[in-house]
Amino acid sequence: MTQNALMSNVAAISEMLQEVELNEEETKHAILEANQAGNDILVKVEELKEMTAHAMEDNSKVVYIKHYCGTIFVFISCLKRYLFFLQYVGGRGDFC
Repeated sequence: MTQNALMSNVAAISEMLQEVELNEEETKHAILEANQAGNDILVKVEELKEMTAHAMEDNSKVVYIKHYCGTIFVFISCLKRYLFFLQYVGGRGDFC
């Protein structure tokens, strides 16, 4: 091999090494970004879990309130019928 060919090969190898080092840096940067994105996703998942838990608690309260209101409406309906009955019986003068 001649000196020029040797120098040309050394230059080519040097360029390849620089490209490899550049690729390594880009890869490291991409890995760091991917790790950060994964951590951000995990944080959002935890936030959504908490929001879901609060929503389930609120839903349970709504179901309880609906049941409670339904019971009250049934009670009011019974009271109305009882008052109507008392008025009916009171108007007849027949209590037995």
